[in-house]
Amino acid sequence: QEPTVDRRHKLNYDEFWSQYMLVNKPVLIQGLASEWIASREWVQEGRPNFDLLKQLFGADEVSVAHCETRSYSDQYRQT
Repeated sequence: QEPTVDRRHKLNYDEFWSQYMLVNKPVLIQGLASEWIASREWVQEGRPNFDLLKQLFGADEVSVAHCETRSYSDQYRQT
C-alpha cells in the first residue's frame, strides 16, 4: 500500500506541532499562501509578474543551493 500524506486546510501551529511535528508525520498544508501579499501582488492571471519582480528585486543577490553537493550539514551555497 502506498503511503498517504494528510491534507489540511490552514492548519494552526498547535495542531501542526502536536499532530505532525512531534510524531514526524508529513502533512500538506493548503491555503496558507493565499493570504500572503505576494500571492495577490506578485501574480497576474495566475502567473508570476516577472516585470514587477525584476523591478522590486532585480538588483538583489541571493544564495543558490546545489542540492546534490553537501557542505558540512547543508547543501553547498553560492551567491
